[in-house]
Amino acid sequence: MMNHTVREGIIIGLGDSFMAGDEAGGSEKSYLKRIADARGYDDFNLGKVGMGNLGAANMLLVNTPEWISEYNKKYLIWSPSGLNRIDVPIPSCLSKDTQWLPLGDDRIPTDYFPVTLFPGKACFSGNLTYLNPICEAIFPLTSDSTGVINFFISWKMIDMWCKTYGFEYVIFPAFRDDMTYLRLVDRYKEANLFKQLPWHKFIKVEDCTSYLQWAFVQAGIDKNMDMQELINRRDSLNLTDEKKTLLDLWIAPRGHVTEYGTEKFAQILNNFLPF
Repeated sequence: MMNHTVREGIIIGLGDSFMAGDEAGGSEKSYLKRIADARGYDDFNLGKVGMGNLGAANMLLVNTPEWISEYNKKYLIWSPSGLNRIDVPIPSCLSKDTQWLPLGDDRIPTDYFPVTLFPGKACFSGNLTYLNPICEAIFPLTSDSTGVINFFISWKMIDMWCKTYGFEYVIFPAFRDDMTYLRLVDRYKEANLFKQLPWHKFIKVEDCTSYLQWAFVQAGIDKNMDMQELINRRDSLNLTDEKKTLLDLWIAPRGHVTEYGTEKFAQILNNFLPF
């Protein structure tokens, strides 16, 4: 057990590349880190590039240090990824790039790896592309409902973890509404199985229901534009120099929020958090 001097509070972050601070300077400059520093809290960022919702829940459950209970104020921000990301467990021996989180003297491997389902195919992210034949076998067994079911399983796991350890939490998705929030609310909120879940945990920030939507509004582009569409069409949007400068200020080349945008978002979100 490592020597760990806790501060008054801690904020844990769950999610994908947006939570991890990709294209914004990494976890040390993520909005989670900025909010924690502004409050004088510790931060524990479990965001991982390409991670889906089941993988995020698994990251939380297997990486809980003993000292987590020592904090007086305990909060968690979950930024769900797109429902088309279906994380699957892969034995560490198959991974060329096993991820480890240093927690004391123990080193715990993460054994869920990001798999993204696209129309007609599925693929692993990063250095795991050589495992894509496994995806080809998995894909026929999945459907649109697979992502939804995974989301609710993940949510229940996260909710139970927060109750067990005394954490307050909020949910603020990374991507546009139809990939997460609205699809869930419109189709499943009234289903008997899901009525018991705390839907009030979803928050809005300046009337936006996702991080990328908020950033698109700041950048002056259609808030409902798809991230991949922006990446593909960025040079053909026929923007004025002024609007292009504004876009570059807020949105990084691969579609994430810039370091500048992340800093501004942290200031705004800190005021919107209900804790």
